[in-house]
Amino acid sequence: MNKIGRKTLGLLFLLVGGIFLVQQWSSIGFSDMFGYIWPILFVAIIIEVFYHYRLKEPEEPLRFDKGAIVVLVLALLISGGVQNTQSSGFGTFQGSSIFNWWDEGISVSYEESIDINQHVSEIHFDIPNAKLRIVGTDEDQLVINGTVRANENNESNVMKVFEKARITESKGDSFLYHVERPKSSWFSFNDHLHVDFVVSIPRDRMVDVDVTNGSVDIVNIDENIIIKTTNGRVSADEISGDALVSNTNGTISLRNISGEVEAVTTNGRVSVNNIYSNATIKTTNGTIDLESIEVNGNWDVATTNGNVTLRIPQDSDVSVEGKTTNGSVSGDLDWIREKDTNFFGKSNEGSAIHNQGTYQISTKGTNGSISVSLLE
Repeated sequence: MNKIGRKTLGLLFLLVGGIFLVQQWSSIGFSDMFGYIWPILFVAIIIEVFYHYRLKEPEEPLRFDKGAIVVLVLALLISGGVQNTQSSGFGTFQGSSIFNWWDEGISVSYEESIDINQHVSEIHFDIPNAKLRIVGTDEDQLVINGTVRANENNESNVMKVFEKARITESKGDSFLYHVERPKSSWFSFNDHLHVDFVVSIPRDRMVDVDVTNGSVDIVNIDENIIIKTTNGRVSADEISGDALVSNTNGTISLRNISGEVEAVTTNGRVSVNNIYSNATIKTTNGTIDLESIEVNGNWDVATTNGNVTLRIPQDSDVSVEGKTTNGSVSGDLDWIREKDTNFFGKSNEGSAIHNQGTYQISTKGTNGSISVSLLE
């Protein structure tokens, strides 16, 4: 007798294969699509149970394929976790999540103002479960406006929990704003404390942000920025210094970065507009889209599963190297090919020198295409 779970497992393999194929010919990342398969699998396994129930003999028990069920449960959890990141505003798409069917806790409005001494040159944020928008200003103050949410029964207790977890410290030339992670119940799917803050800081200070399970938006900073997130979206705009961004599950969006750029994420798309120095941009599961009105540095761009799209000015002085395993290398440049076309009639490698070839652009991929076009 055919055991329950095998047909749905076959459907899972078809879906994953279909996602890989779609990814080859579109700009949608693998993780963006994979986050939407859990409802399909959930419905499919229910249908399969009813189907076997109707076909079996009255005294015959239902039989499950244990291996298939284990794989399906893991796929459901991973897909739901990916979409939980996306539906929280961290990913590319919005939607409902398998882990986000309810929202517990009480939210309380919160305001705070802290004077930042002139000798402080670095501001550090270490906040779990946070949605932060950081804005640089000309004032020597750190000003917070937003909300605090906790799984408490009244607003007073919410504030007690937050004040107990909140730590501010000035040490040497650094200022630290830290929120400790309170212990939460084993039976709760939600973490105990969440913050949603708009933070104004002096624009002429270096900023270091470490957020777990949350998003970070930062604008109008004259110094270097360092941003690290685990499950969340990162965006930065109008940064005069260097930008070092590290992410695990989430997208990265950078605009108008004057200094050097290093943007690395594991599962997520990377979008970059207008950079003016050296850049290293890498992702494992996601597309990379880079457009700049100037090229004034060397670029190292790489992804494992996803397409790479570069758009550069006509007057760029660049030397471009492009190589991918499963995909094509194409665009407006005069490509030099060392190999013939692949099985699909496309070339998966190429090099080109445009104008003087001053700056080096290296683009690499595994499952995806590479395109380099010239802006009008």
